[in-house]
Amino acid sequence: MSTNQNTVRNVLVETKYSDEIYSSSQTFDEALMVPLKKNVLGDIPGLSVDTAFGAVEIPKVKMDGDMENAQLNPYDLSRGFKVSPEPKDSTFLLRATIKEKDLKNLEKKVKSDRSIVGVFSDPYIEESSVEAKSEAEILASVPPIRPGSPPLGTDRHVAARIGVPWLHRRHMDGRGVYVAIVDTGINVAYLRSRGKRPILDVGRSWMARSGDIPGKLPVGHGTMVAYDTMIAAPKATLLDVALLRSTRPGGSVMSGLLSDAIRAYAHLCRIMQGPRRPGAFSSLVVNNSWGMFHDSWDFPRGHPGQYAGNPAHPFN
Repeated sequence: MSTNQNTVRNVLVETKYSDEIYSSSQTFDEALMVPLKKNVLGDIPGLSVDTAFGAVEIPKVKMDGDMENAQLNPYDLSRGFKVSPEPKDSTFLLRATIKEKDLKNLEKKVKSDRSIVGVFSDPYIEESSVEAKSEAEILASVPPIRPGSPPLGTDRHVAARIGVPWLHRRHMDGRGVYVAIVDTGINVAYLRSRGKRPILDVGRSWMARSGDIPGKLPVGHGTMVAYDTMIAAPKATLLDVALLRSTRPGGSVMSGLLSDAIRAYAHLCRIMQGPRRPGAFSSLVVNNSWGMFHDSWDFPRGHPGQYAGNPAHPFN
């Protein structure tokens, strides 16, 4: 298949430390952020850096064991690891766009410019809607569940199927656990109108779109996921991580870019790495019902900057 050379690709540029880039990474609040300069990466033909997005810090991971040993898998965290506290050890991700015809020149610059580490795909992402297709369900004449289908069963049916009564008898009801709903946002009033009693930590929640308020977003996929969470874990404390509230030009309101997810995860990492106050929870469950749904949204298979199936992609 031929590629239109004027096609504009969304990319993530991974770069090394600089004072300007580091300063822009210190807050995710657009009102407080110091905008990047357009030429922060130098004069690169066709590259347009999103100066309002700011940089996302990716701390250096130091694996336990001999890192000079080529036999060690750098993505195997089972041996233990430490995260360097030094910003100058970190790399930083910038959101940008580039025309297809200029991509090869950018990749050549990566090899010649020591300050740029890599160029990676920044694909569209959308909410996940599940369609039941199992043979057992077909044989049992259970209608498939698709977007827009009416409800099938009740809370009690779901709770029984996943063993909630057994869990709750053993005091496993979500108490003392944060559950981050990384989705389209939560509507607390709707959950209450349906008999749920959600506990929401507004201060630890995160909004992709400036002006959005945690717990007060339109009823949609994220509210459904929060409702499902409360069937099993009614005492959990929810974090509203409204990733799929796109800030990209021309995007639908229920979608985003992988770079939005990287910022959301950086926020969650800060929560996990931050100082613990007395009584603060130490457990965090992160629910992701979103993904990239077509190869055309990504770099071609085998490309070093591809997202799908590439453990070296910065998000992974």
